[in-house]
Amino acid sequence: MDLRAPTSTRNQQSTGQLAVKMALCRTIIGVALSLLPLESVSLQCFDLYQILTQCTGQRETLSTVRHTCDFDGWDPDLVLHLLNIHWNRQHHNLLLIYRPLFMRDMSCGGPYYSRLLLNAILFAASKFSPRADIRRVVEQPSTAGWQFRKRFRELLGEAMDESSIPTIQALVTIASSLFAVGESKSTPWLYSGIAFRMIIDLGLHIDSAELVRRGKLSVQDLECRRRVFWGAYIYDKIHSMYLGRPVSPQERDMQVPIEFMDDYEELEQWVPIEPLNYTTPEYPAPQHPGAVAYSVTTFSAFCRLSVIMNRIFNTVYAETAFQKHDDNGESEASRSMDLLVNLSGDLSNWYSSLERPVKYQPWSLPAPLLLEQTPCPTILSLQ
Repeated sequence: MDLRAPTSTRNQQSTGQLAVKMALCRTIIGVALSLLPLESVSLQCFDLYQILTQCTGQRETLSTVRHTCDFDGWDPDLVLHLLNIHWNRQHHNLLLIYRPLFMRDMSCGGPYYSRLLLNAILFAASKFSPRADIRRVVEQPSTAGWQFRKRFRELLGEAMDESSIPTIQALVTIASSLFAVGESKSTPWLYSGIAFRMIIDLGLHIDSAELVRRGKLSVQDLECRRRVFWGAYIYDKIHSMYLGRPVSPQERDMQVPIEFMDDYEELEQWVPIEPLNYTTPEYPAPQHPGAVAYSVTTFSAFCRLSVIMNRIFNTVYAETAFQKHDDNGESEASRSMDLLVNLSGDLSNWYSSLERPVKYQPWSLPAPLLLEQTPCPTILSLQ
């Protein structure tokens, strides 16, 4: 089945009323934030920035801007269906793709959007879609999204000529999806490895606050760069843990604070994915009523946990982690015990520092445990 949009739809380049509003909104907010010193740009300042996020459509109700968005020729309804899935599922896990800038630049051809990234998102979301028309073999859900992966491969060669944030996001997004379905060990490992090289190439492993002070970057740029770095950092630790391989970005080589200024998504209501799209008798709607996402709090906790995971890899699982005696003659047993005690303390302190909304303790709830008492999946994955 041809999932490409009609030629007339692909060729429309209307600038649209909303695109004009978005440009005006970006200008007003950019000027306002640029007049503030970085030290005063706190969460309170993002009352202004929330105007930008609302203007770009946090809920992805994009029917009014489908003629201004670059869907890479795919059917707009299909793209919006899969974007709904992405923002509902994978997005909350890593916050790798900064939604306001992606949605903004999708409609105006800005630097935080690329067709490569779009196809990576569409491929990753396809495995959660009940639609049979995106499967190579209708009876096999594992074949969903094959056309988006094919298009990704077509676009990847040119994207390798120069490092960019959308290419990093695309590589990590498709690597995490391929890793999840277990299709190949080598492909996601190589894709993510290229992404980490690009991170270093662009200097994302070093915080860009000084560049904001000098007017070289905007506050939105800073927020995006931090999210990209930490999203990739978390994925690397999870990937390495499952494969038993060395981690790539090392704690000693980075200097990016776990601080995120845009908390718009923090109290966003997460709902099971099916009501966002459609259901069938074979794919019924779940009974879970939904829950508060606490996306930023959860993401920050994952960042801190990934730093501890990095230490565990380097002190317990590294090839040279334990020797019979170190240079001072200390025995392996005593040194091992000290390391394990320290790591145990790090994990205990991390758990103790979790904020109440993301600390799920089912044993403290009355029995029987009901589905509506269960938090959203991202919070569960922390436990």
